[in-house]
Amino acid sequence: MRRLLVSSILVLTVLSFCDPANAQGPQPQTVRADPIRRQKVQGRKLVTGEIRSAHRSNVAAEEPGRIDQLPVREGQRVEKGQLLVQLKHTRLELELAINDAEASVASSTQVEAETRHKQAERDLQSIKRLDAKGAANPKELADATTAVETAAAQLESAKRQVTLVETRKALVATRLEDMTIRAPFAGVVVTRHKDLGEWVSQGDAIVELLSTTDLESWISVPQDYLPVLTRQSVRVSVKVHATGQSFDATEFRVVPNVDRSARGFPVIVPVPEEAVASGGIAPGMSVSAWVPVGKESEQLTVQKDAVLRSDTGAFIYVARAVGAGKSAIMVPVSVSFSLGDRLVIEAAGLEEGDLAIVEGNESLYPMAPVAPFVKGADKP
Repeated sequence: MRRLLVSSILVLTVLSFCDPANAQGPQPQTVRADPIRRQKVQGRKLVTGEIRSAHRSNVAAEEPGRIDQLPVREGQRVEKGQLLVQLKHTRLELELAINDAEASVASSTQVEAETRHKQAERDLQSIKRLDAKGAANPKELADATTAVETAAAQLESAKRQVTLVETRKALVATRLEDMTIRAPFAGVVVTRHKDLGEWVSQGDAIVELLSTTDLESWISVPQDYLPVLTRQSVRVSVKVHATGQSFDATEFRVVPNVDRSARGFPVIVPVPEEAVASGGIAPGMSVSAWVPVGKESEQLTVQKDAVLRSDTGAFIYVARAVGAGKSAIMVPVSVSFSLGDRLVIEAAGLEEGDLAIVEGNESLYPMAPVAPFVKGADKP
């Protein structure tokens, strides 16, 4: 009886190993895929550069004087037109008061000269009427004529004196205005070269101001690509390393001056206002940029998430039919450059429409069974 029971157990064990349900192997892993595309793109090259301020100024004194007010400090943000430095201006105020008095005197002198000139002209007209009747002395007519010319010269001199005084007064008013130094643009104070109470001479730098709202990306591009970048309708893509922010620009400035040592030329790409407003971008930060370097051609592109990297290089998994199902085929690729959320690649054996696995690919291995679905379609 015991032998019969053991034999029955052995038969059941053998049958269980022969059950087709246990012979199917591992179940396919559900993964998301995206079709490989063939797109018309322009070749691009990765270059590097840095963020620079469009304005960096050592704000200087236009007039000599002692610093009476210095309300800003290093690191302080200021708006355009905000007070940076006030120089003591008592002497100029007194000089301006003197000019006001001189202007009043000159104006009175001009009125007096005008009155004399009018009187001389009336006298001359009277003598001319008498002369027409033969009742005037020739000497009286000559003297009257001379008196008019003298009065006219005195009037012209008085007018010039008024102009001179008014000009001198305007000059002193301008000098007085220059004693108040304001921010020429919005920015941040980097350095104070002088302190409260110090004397400054004309042209002395007092405050160094750096614009933080008007920023530019300066990138160095190899000389071979100058002809491409001087054409119309080309785009440059810039990424700020510190913040991860990226932006594209079709408006940029090319400086066609090739550096003799680096054999490159600068390209200046303005940082968009929205990128600056989001904060975190500052002059001196490093950037990288993709710049166009050739003619447009059709090339294969994949989503960025499809590309994985190992010690041997970059690769992607493609879902292909193997037997009754689909398996993950590992294909080595060479990434040429970035194109938005896609990468331009070169690889042997890939065609447009092949399903590149973009989600779940990190846990795959070559020839792993997969059940791919494309975003927007129902999962299998």
